[in-house]
Amino acid sequence: LEPKQRVDVPMVDILGEALVENRVASIVASHNDPVWVVSLKEAGIVSIVDYSDPAGVNFPITANIHTAKFLHDGGFDSTGNYFLVAANASNKMVVVDLVSQSLAATIDTGLVPHPGRGV
Repeated sequence: LEPKQRVDVPMVDILGEALVENRVASIVASHNDPVWVVSLKEAGIVSIVDYSDPAGVNFPITANIHTAKFLHDGGFDSTGNYFLVAANASNKMVVVDLVSQSLAATIDTGLVPHPGRGV
């Protein structure tokens, strides 16, 4: 395997502060569309990456959705239209609507949410 393209991720967090590092917490493929959903841990951003290019060369980030800090693992609801991800240090679950590519909800959970992958 060889890299096809380097796609830089945002190096500022949801508060506009510069980041020294921005780790990818999870990458999952949508069940419904040719996109990858990428959780950027330190930034608190969920990025949507379009991989529909038939030549397999161009992989643009189509959305950078501001959510909550320190994202962790995530997965889909049963419809595949919503991506749910834990924001551990914020004690929240984040729900991203993949159809509108927007933040659908932020849910307070109490101490350190750590759900499974989902569907």
